[in-house]
Amino acid sequence: MASLFGLLRHQLQVFFDWWLGELAGLIPARLSPAVRRDRHRLVLALGDGAISVAEVVGEREQELGVAPSEPGQATQIAGLLRKARRRKSPITLRLAPGMGLRKVLELPLAARDDLDQLLRFEMDRLTPFRSEDVVFAHRVLDSDQEQRRMTVELQVAPRAMVEQALAVAAACKATPTRVELA
Repeated sequence: MASLFGLLRHQLQVFFDWWLGELAGLIPARLSPAVRRDRHRLVLALGDGAISVAEVVGEREQELGVAPSEPGQATQIAGLLRKARRRKSPITLRLAPGMGLRKVLELPLAARDDLDQLLRFEMDRLTPFRSEDVVFAHRVLDSDQEQRRMTVELQVAPRAMVEQALAVAAACKATPTRVELA
């Protein structure tokens, strides 16, 4: 029963972290730095043969330690994470640039309402991957009302690579609330 309660509490925490992050995106740009100044998170970055831990406060990122990505080093990374988690900070899992694809697209402004569905449907045309084989995210970079066009950044990573990266994070006793490309 206690593990069910713990799982439910964790799921609620993930939801509220996501929801507050979405609400923060609605804050006007001139007010945003003041609100995000105290934003604190940890980053578990997977690189070429190494795993690093960094602390991000606002826009500043400071590396706390690096270890080779070998089976015996997971406890060292777990120790770094344990020391750095002062306020139950969310953990971001950062994939190396070669683990995914980032692409900028020009699309009609009318696609904004169903952008997620459109990108999923067009994934095999826009990228070398099939939609069921990837995990993706997008954000609107710019929109031109006169031309009725928008610029969208698409980030894609193979599902197998993301699952492998999540397994590495689990071995380090980390439960990421988000995954991003470096």
